[in-house]
Amino acid sequence: MNKGICETDSNWSNVLEYEKIEAEVFETAFYLLNFLCDNPDCKVVHELVFNALTEKRTYQDRVLFHAVATHIYLAKGLDDGSLEHWIRIIRNLTTNSPIDTMTLYGRAIDGINKLADNWGSLLEYFSQKGNVTGFSQDQIEEEQNKAQIILKCNDFAEVIYKAEQHPYFCGQIRSALYYSKDSEGNYDLDSFVQYWDKTSAIFDKTKPKHGHLLRRALLTFGDYTLPVSGYKTFCVDDPGEAGSTPSLKRLFSNHGEIVKQLLDALNTTDDIKIQLETIVSNAVIPRFDWRYCFVEFPGLFAIMSTSHLRIRETSEKLFIIPNKSSNGFNHEVFLDALQVVLNRRGLKSRLEGDLGTWADRYLIVGEYYVRFKNGHFYVDDSTQTNLFKSTSDDPIDEVSKFKF
Repeated sequence: MNKGICETDSNWSNVLEYEKIEAEVFETAFYLLNFLCDNPDCKVVHELVFNALTEKRTYQDRVLFHAVATHIYLAKGLDDGSLEHWIRIIRNLTTNSPIDTMTLYGRAIDGINKLADNWGSLLEYFSQKGNVTGFSQDQIEEEQNKAQIILKCNDFAEVIYKAEQHPYFCGQIRSALYYSKDSEGNYDLDSFVQYWDKTSAIFDKTKPKHGHLLRRALLTFGDYTLPVSGYKTFCVDDPGEAGSTPSLKRLFSNHGEIVKQLLDALNTTDDIKIQLETIVSNAVIPRFDWRYCFVEFPGLFAIMSTSHLRIRETSEKLFIIPNKSSNGFNHEVFLDALQVVLNRRGLKSRLEGDLGTWADRYLIVGEYYVRFKNGHFYVDDSTQTNLFKSTSDDPIDEVSKFKF
């Protein structure tokens, strides 16, 4: 089956010229419908087929429909045992690849068509690192590595199949594999289980179980943020990465050293939340480091849109970006942290400044103006005469003791 049934981005049912439809399409429909009738308990095929027939179908739904239809057509409506691996591998590829435009959809369809010659032996093809196009290269490599493991060890294969069912990661389990590789390049089953059990215990279906507490715990080990445009993000919850902002799913799939340090600090026998709180409370972070502000004052996270969670660095400051871009009013990390400390002391203050990241930003406390740049707080009076400059490695505590 060389073509996707949906070749345009319009409603194809309104523009089809039925007399020009190739016989192959009718044969595909025949085999597919027979398969659905003859295999009512094959829930995965029923699900993938009917998802693609709903009005809310996505490009990914359509790709998976094409994949199922292709295999069933080539197998003449029969299942020789290869359908399960075909669906599993292509679903992992599709779910974990950006397919949100007609161009990317077309590439994925073409990629499946190029795999069609291996419809009955896709697992073996991937284990031999055969050529694959149209999908995320990282996910392709993951599927190739898993295919090699699956063919070598049945016990490891069963663990992989189970791990792939986690609804947040949807088949993307490469970090645990990476962390479980020994010095000789071999994957250790027990090590994989340990890392995966810890990872899976942290997430629900659509988000981390303990919200910003997880981000604060990560920050205690270092700057884990990922780049997005000219910003950095704390990584959003949504594994679908709404707003094109990297998610925690991507972070935990990048097998970075900071994520590994966090996982190494956890165990699966004790309460995860309590362990994360302990990591945060025992953290030793220099108080002139911006990470200290977010770990010590978690309310700073609330300033940012949950769809973006962005910050932006300039040569002098680090800004909290409330929305997607920095064109509006932004918050300076240390000024906002200081405001929290002053509020606890009962001192009223308000943030002022112009729009953008290069504008003047200051905190008004009574008759004083407080600014932060290049690691120092400055306190000026109404005539812009400087009265104080912090010099210690704990600038927030130092300036908070100024007699406002």
